[in-house]
Amino acid sequence: WRAGRSRPGIGPLPEPRNPTPVPDGPWHDARTDLLRLRLGPDGEAALARRGPAVPGATRADIDWVAGRTDDAVAGYRLLLSEEPDDPCALVGLGLALAARSTGPASRALLHRPELVRAVHRLLREDNGTAPPVESVAGWIGRFTN
Repeated sequence: WRAGRSRPGIGPLPEPRNPTPVPDGPWHDARTDLLRLRLGPDGEAALARRGPAVPGATRADIDWVAGRTDDAVAGYRLLLSEEPDDPCALVGLGLALAARSTGPASRALLHRPELVRAVHRLLREDNGTAPPVESVAGWIGRFTN
């Protein structure tokens, strides 16, 4: 990334044979619960009325479920600027970007969020600053399926 190379100088990496048993961050079911509200009786009104009370739900999650993808993208970007390791915000940004159009950033965030987070974390640890998560995801997404 820092060298400006178009891709890492390594070959394909093998898929891990055994999953790691160590949790990598807090995962919650807020978006699923919000979707249930939205798809249930009186969906839009129920989402507006009860969505903010769903445990773990963010404004960006509510915007995504309501179909306000531009607001959701902005919300997830803000969340990631404050906490770039948040796995739910990483995947949320991928979902919101994919709802607007498919591209390398959304692909990486949806299929390899752990890789995006790991590379972004290394960049932050190197000198305390890093590009936006979405930029790293776009770079990684060009080389992943």
